[in-house]
Amino acid sequence: MLTKIGIGSLIAGVFMAIFAGISGLMEKKNFWVDLTLSKIFGEETTESFITFTSSETIQNVLDSFMYEVPVSIIALATGLICLVFGLFVKDF
Repeated sequence: MLTKIGIGSLIAGVFMAIFAGISGLMEKKNFWVDLTLSKIFGEETTESFITFTSSETIQNVLDSFMYEVPVSIIALATGLICLVFGLFVKDF
């Protein structure tokens, strides 16, 4: 099951990255170009999630993760992790 989730997430990440790249090359501003987790969850939810922890280091990491990393990169990374677990860890 994790293998199927990983493959699906990889395919979704690749298509999002391709669409963002095409939009960037055409210099068109659509929602694929700068889609981040903060735009999906909303500003208030993202801020409450970041300020939930008291450690400043974790807050800085979460801040950059939520506001700067594109969703296509997150989908690719999640797909790769699920695919590796699905392929090599059979008991999971």
